[in-house]
Amino acid sequence: MNLNSVSRVLIVRHGETAWNLEGRIQGQTDVCLSPAGVVQAGLLADRIARDFAPVSAIYSSDLRRASQTAAAISLRCGAGVVTDPRLREYALGRWEGLTANDIAANGEAELYRSFRADPAHVRPPGSEEVLAAHHRMAAAWDAIAEPPPGAVSVVVGHGGSLALLLSRLLGADIESAFHLELSNASLSVVRWNTEPAPRRLRVVLLNCTAHLNANHALQSPDAPG
Repeated sequence: MNLNSVSRVLIVRHGETAWNLEGRIQGQTDVCLSPAGVVQAGLLADRIARDFAPVSAIYSSDLRRASQTAAAISLRCGAGVVTDPRLREYALGRWEGLTANDIAANGEAELYRSFRADPAHVRPPGSEEVLAAHHRMAAAWDAIAEPPPGAVSVVVGHGGSLALLLSRLLGADIESAFHLELSNASLSVVRWNTEPAPRRLRVVLLNCTAHLNANHALQSPDAPG
């Protein structure tokens, strides 16, 4: 393979937050990285600098847990960060900040069970429609477009909305997004090859966390955010 004909986009979920550890639904609530999340972001940045440099561009959700992760990558790799609110997590309405126990205490245990069973069609009160989140992630991706041959760019975002994006890139339906797991500070890689034409897109790495120190526990990707 001629490496000059290959371009890559690295898709990154933000590092751990305190709410991840507590099992709180984050959605679009602007939560910072935890101390462990800061360490994870640094380890991820080291991996990208070692294996994928030079990086030509970094695009990030404007929520702090993502932009802090993007800043760590920028510091290590040198590329600037462009923030885009379209890369935010999908909004989860009045459940944001709550745990499953909190939701049950509010009398919505059955709705929560239905949401967990079918998140593509069951919505928390006041939440964003999944299809709307899918469309804005597609619009953000189309604006970023393909990097030129030989270039590497990075997209930093959130577990739920990035899964929606990856399902689109895989040519799958929206429901398929909820069968994808993206851990904190995980790395996925999308590759284009210009040879043969037209350019062919492939997802060549998904939810890799090999760069993270085993001493730092990873939050389960089950809760969106």
